[in-house]
Amino acid sequence: MYNFNDYVNEAIRTGEINTQKPVEELVRLIKQDLHLERWGFTVASKKMDAKAIEVIIQSDHCKVDVICTRDNSHLCSFDLAYARLHAPDQGAYMMYEGQKCICWHYLFSGILDFLDGMTPEEAVNSHWSGKKIIGLEQEPKIANLGKYNPERTLYFHDEIWTRYAPELFQLFDLRDQTLWKKYYEFNKEYVQLKFRGSDQFTVPPEMIC
Repeated sequence: MYNFNDYVNEAIRTGEINTQKPVEELVRLIKQDLHLERWGFTVASKKMDAKAIEVIIQSDHCKVDVICTRDNSHLCSFDLAYARLHAPDQGAYMMYEGQKCICWHYLFSGILDFLDGMTPEEAVNSHWSGKKIIGLEQEPKIANLGKYNPERTLYFHDEIWTRYAPELFQLFDLRDQTLWKKYYEFNKEYVQLKFRGSDQFTVPPEMIC
């Protein structure tokens, strides 16, 4: 079975890890596994350095950063971060309306709970984020890939898109901020309950944009 980590290892062995080939292979997987055309996404930017391969895709609604981080064993771990279109491609923060705020967001930090209609208190006390994807990890398409196969993450998010669209993308849409304003209020209460005044953050987690 194909695994992007095997591809990376082969690129290291042949010296091609320092070329654009791993980036292009990741782009191929993203197009294949996330079905970009179906959702109106295109590849906006791509880059690679010694520790990571990064591809940003963008639609009329939002942008998504697909990050493949390589550890010392060269294995890739994948993550996807979501942003509104005003967010810079680089950096987790930006200045917005005179204040520094968090502009890249992760779905499992309250967003799916909000879209499920949960209250902040219910979300904080929940043992699972995303009612619509409960049991998804056990479905053969994902479970058969193995826990650490990077493609598992891409399939997982494609299923999230299928089950949470169009509201998921509307949430980030700058053209109509109705849903975002509701989420902003949800997040303020959610992080207050979750972190209870912790001062460990560079930017307070209620400061989102």
